[in-house]
Amino acid sequence: MKSEEAREKGRIARERLDDVLAKDGREISHAELAGAVRCIVAYRDGLIAARRAGRCTREELDRVNALLSLAHGAEYPLIGFHRHRIEQARDEIARMLADGAASGPTPPRGE
Repeated sequence: MKSEEAREKGRIARERLDDVLAKDGREISHAELAGAVRCIVAYRDGLIAARRAGRCTREELDRVNALLSLAHGAEYPLIGFHRHRIEQARDEIARMLADGAASGPTPPRGE
């Protein structure tokens, strides 16, 4: 996968999280939230491919894995909708895209 494809998956994930956040917590269906989380999974998978091609750092992959855990926790809350978790995930994906995650070659680190 080219790094631009990974970035596009990140943009889609950010947009889906924006869509979820545009609704009141009571209006959000589990299917909508699950779909947004699947988009983060696709972004992570794109970064894995970029990492294998030397176009992503381990730190970028660790960041998106942490975001996936954060969003997954919002998908299955014990009580209520955890809007702040979705906001944090969306904001961090936006930062990663702005920082140029998976934007160019990264020298191998022996991993």
